Amino acid sequence: MTIDSLRLAILEALAEAALGGHELAPFEAVENGYQAVCTRCGAASWVGTQGLRYSLLEDICSGNKESPDTQITNQ
Repeated sequence: MTIDSLRLAILEALAEAALGGHELAPFEAVENGYQAVCTRCGAASWVGTQGLRYSLLEDICSGNKESPDTQITNQ
């Protein structure tokens, strides 16, 4: 896996996590890849050195206090 494809895999993992309301901590080197943990729910996303991605993140972050549909903004 090249550096550019590794960066792309990490970027895809970040985007996927953000769409579900997750806030990933920075990716850190672990055995055979890189891992980031959601600071809200504690679930992890992993990117392997060979391009494999594995995520334990739920579709919607369970650490969110309110769902995105019920949030009210003050204007």
